[in-house]
Amino acid sequence: VTKIKYYEDLNMLLTSSLDGFIHMHDLETLQYRPKKTFNLHLKGINSFVYSVKHKQVASCGEERHIILWEPYTLTNLAYLNGHNTSVTNLDINEENCHLISLGTDKVVKIWDTKHYECLFTIIDRMTYRPEDILSALTYDPVTNNILVCSITIKFWPFKTQEEIKTSHEAPVSFAKYNHHFDAVVSGDDAGFIAVWDIENGKLMSKF
Repeated sequence: VTKIKYYEDLNMLLTSSLDGFIHMHDLETLQYRPKKTFNLHLKGINSFVYSVKHKQVASCGEERHIILWEPYTLTNLAYLNGHNTSVTNLDINEENCHLISLGTDKVVKIWDTKHYECLFTIIDRMTYRPEDILSALTYDPVTNNILVCSITIKFWPFKTQEEIKTSHEAPVSFAKYNHHFDAVVSGDDAGFIAVWDIENGKLMSKF
């Protein structure tokens, strides 16, 4: 078993396993067979998360995609493709309808759960010892930060315009327009990402 969590909104206990199944248990009949079983994963499952706002479950595992599905009917809603390795962790930003995923190659992706597409990709290029992996991920809605763990806890803070005195201090390696947010996203060789307001050219955030 890789994860176990009770969701009050569903009144169900969800468990995932490396056998590729997610079982949904009624707590009153927990010692008997699960009430429902989701079985569209072909390989082991590493994690899952339930969105109370959108009434859907996202699950991931040894496959390179994430499956979004409806917990009441077990209907498949979408496959999110984009990771090049297995997906180990998931979390959700309910307010902005964002699903956050972590791959074994230290790539973090932010997905739009309304349109089922990837909005941002963050690559952690830092080398960790003894194992060069990120072992856990979570989203903090209070500070609007994504936290990842290796041998230490690392977080990507979003700064306001007033906190930033300059734009990029290292050579800019790319710039791309994001039509979902009507903003330009740029990145530099030092690993910093900047988000610019397309209307007035002001720097909105940097991480």
